[in-house]
Amino acid sequence: MSESFAKWQECCPEVTRDRDLIDGPKRTLIGRLVAAHAKRQAAWPLLLWGPAGVGKTCAALCLLDYANANRKVFPGWRPAYITAGEWVAVMTAAKLGQYEPSGCRGPISESDLWHWWTVSSVICLDEIGARDKVSDTHYEIVKMSLDRRQGQPLVLVSNLGPTELSRVYDDRIASRMAGGTVVKFVGQDRRVSK
Repeated sequence: MSESFAKWQECCPEVTRDRDLIDGPKRTLIGRLVAAHAKRQAAWPLLLWGPAGVGKTCAALCLLDYANANRKVFPGWRPAYITAGEWVAVMTAAKLGQYEPSGCRGPISESDLWHWWTVSSVICLDEIGARDKVSDTHYEIVKMSLDRRQGQPLVLVSNLGPTELSRVYDDRIASRMAGGTVVKFVGQDRRVSK
């Protein structure tokens, strides 16, 4: 599969994000998770949740930048960023034989995508629970995605906490999402306060 699928590359500028953008306590906690991962003792997934604009996605992208620069700590396919909605759309198109990302020769199969999902060094799945309800297809793809990355580096980003996620999905999915390390972000929307 072509590396053009890894959406993180589109989010990643020439200069990597500065980890100092993450406040001290959260930076320390994420640093501990990375150190635990290097010793094969990490509790994944990492669920970053809180209101819009408080730096959740920025923190996730800083972690992807770190993983990309430290391939010995995070071996495997390049880090990747994708929203839950995009991932469901890509998987649905692949299931129908209609997913052809630029730079690839011919359609990418569903099994190719699942392989990519399991061998990537770290994946960020953003905008989890962006809608009040999810379709059966969305539910199944998210559940399978969590199951196939169990114990592997996976960063989940949501405006919703575990209790709210259980209302959008159910207790099984919320339990999987919160089964590793959970970090609540608070503060004012940095986009609005500029």
